[in-house]
Amino acid sequence: MSASYTLPRRQLPIAPARFSPRTGFVIGSVGLLFIAACLMWLFQITGDARRFPVNEVEVLGTLDYTDRDELRGLVVNQTLSGFYRLDIDQIRRDVKQLPWIAEAHIRRVWPDRISIEVIEHEPAARWNNDSLISKKFELFTPPQLEVDSVQRAEWLNFFATFPQLTGGPGRHEAVLSAFRTLEVYLKPHNVSVMALLEDDRQSQSFVLSNNARVNLGVTDWEERVQRFVQVYTRLVEPMGGRAVQFDMRYPNGFALSEIKS
Repeated sequence: MSASYTLPRRQLPIAPARFSPRTGFVIGSVGLLFIAACLMWLFQITGDARRFPVNEVEVLGTLDYTDRDELRGLVVNQTLSGFYRLDIDQIRRDVKQLPWIAEAHIRRVWPDRISIEVIEHEPAARWNNDSLISKKFELFTPPQLEVDSVQRAEWLNFFATFPQLTGGPGRHEAVLSAFRTLEVYLKPHNVSVMALLEDDRQSQSFVLSNNARVNLGVTDWEERVQRFVQVYTRLVEPMGGRAVQFDMRYPNGFALSEIKS
């Protein structure tokens, strides 16, 4: 008994269709044009403020000194370009130009909301006649303290409890740092520094809450402070709040005098 087998036909590889270089160029060009047209259409659609408007401006953060409605109005004026065309970076720059604003974070919230989170400066001290220094050593001039402000007298009274620092241009960081050092030295005596004054020669003097005034001069600053602290309990506390002045500029001592009113 014999069996027969049918041999499978050999499958020849199918050659891919070949285009001429010119045909390939035309197809590629059409594809690019199609993609460009789609992108242009998408750009026009997303830029249509009527289709994608900004319907809400949300202001987050605690605002003690900045008018919330004024801040919101500043941003609303820039929402006319619509949700997607809104210039987030420009809004951030504009918001940070407001005197009290230390930080600003702007973001889109789909589908139609702009969220603004702001952090205000925290004032640490008054600087000269019309400025403040923040707790982060940033110098700023709020509109409430400008010379022609109708609120100036009211706000000067409000900030009267803040320590008064004075100094030349660019010296606010150094003076605030010196103030904080003085506070540390005097904390054990339950007395606070009301003012730290620096003149054009960077000579410093300070005033305490118990009416003691201390002239430190320019050099050997920390040594002179330590010398004053050493005699504080023995010489200042017995004065019972009477105004006295210490001159610590002597090499190995100091001069003490009572201030006549």
